[in-house]
Amino acid sequence: MQAEAALKLGILHNKRGEAKESANNLQSHFDLLRQGEVKVPRQIDSARVNLGIVRANQRIEEYKHLINTSNKLQELVKWKVTRDHKSLN
Repeated sequence: MQAEAALKLGILHNKRGEAKESANNLQSHFDLLRQGEVKVPRQIDSARVNLGIVRANQRIEEYKHLINTSNKLQELVKWKVTRDHKSLN
């Protein structure tokens, strides 16, 4: 029940935009599932993905800065956005 409560709190904090609190609760959820007597791989994998998404969202601003300050990355992104998708098939 603690794992489920941690998951729900993590989701709630994420919806509120409280990334740090969300990550802390989702980390607890993940840890509790891994340490439980009955380990359900599917639940553990789902918890790992949820935690990874929140952690990635915490670092998105760093990624945006990297993209915006690197000329080569800007050129690559511009090419990806403007390329003709029909020619890729």
